[in-house]
Amino acid sequence: DYSIALAEDHQYAEAIDTLRQYLQRNPGDRDVYNQLGKIYLLNDQPDAANQAFTRAIPISVLNNYATSLKKLGNMS
Repeated sequence: DYSIALAEDHQYAEAIDTLRQYLQRNPGDRDVYNQLGKIYLLNDQPDAANQAFTRAIPISVLNNYATSLKKLGNMS
């Protein structure tokens, strides 16, 4: 909640730091990676957002998605 309040106040760097500190203690929290990605987008950091969103998606979903793309012939 604190990071959301910071982001709403356009204090993106502090919000990002807060979430990254939390993730050091709780590296498996996918919801927090999603929130981090949103804040990176607000802070015009699309590469970092992409990395955070990737961590927010369960590996099993990514594997299934990749398999479906392969079967569709979409290897790019």
